[in-house]
Amino acid sequence: MNYTKKEYQDYLNKKSPNSTLLKDVLWAFFVGGIICAIGQAFFDIYTKGLYLQEDDARTAVSITMVFSGLKRDKISLSLLSSSSELSKTASTS
Repeated sequence: MNYTKKEYQDYLNKKSPNSTLLKDVLWAFFVGGIICAIGQAFFDIYTKGLYLQEDDARTAVSITMVFSGLKRDKISLSLLSSSSELSKTASTS
């Protein structure tokens, strides 16, 4: 199918999603702030509750945040794989 430049531009404008840059930037700022607040809470727990030195607490916070993210991703992946297995089972029945 041959398009003129104008027809192709109209086609692209119709098929392209609208930009949500401002919404995405604000959401990233919000989520980043929450992640930092969680990290600060862990830091306070480690320094004030468990009496770790600041350097040790920073290391503990990093380890905690990384492994909590890995655990969350593992849970998400297991939920996705189980839901895809369910849909496969339902489609073969």
